[in-house]
Amino acid sequence: MKVLFLDDDEQRHTMFEFKHRGQLDITHVRNYDEFIDAVQSGERYEMYFLDHDLSDEDAMVEPGASSKEKTGTDVAEWIASNVDAKNGPGIVVHSLNPPGAERMALNLRNAGFDVVKQPFYQMIYNIRYA
Repeated sequence: MKVLFLDDDEQRHTMFEFKHRGQLDITHVRNYDEFIDAVQSGERYEMYFLDHDLSDEDAMVEPGASSKEKTGTDVAEWIASNVDAKNGPGIVVHSLNPPGAERMALNLRNAGFDVVKQPFYQMIYNIRYA
């Protein structure tokens, strides 16, 4: 399965690659522009894995305030406007930022995408909470 994995944290890229070695064909991107370039390249991805905070600055921004950097919310808005939900990929929002993940999921679901929110470490270690 061909997937597009968006995260600014190199350790998460390494962990995701290690967990899925030999199972997934992973394209790694680290910011908004790289994500858009990958989608517009013509490659067909079956899944997008999306983070919200794409820089250290994003994690420090107060809710409702804006960052200079593009975030996962910007990515979700771009997807909602530019990718066909009917024939589009499944989406996993793996952000550890709950409000950001919720905004992303809401934007994408409103556009017709199937979205799963699963924080990164739950996804990697298969942690389930009651």
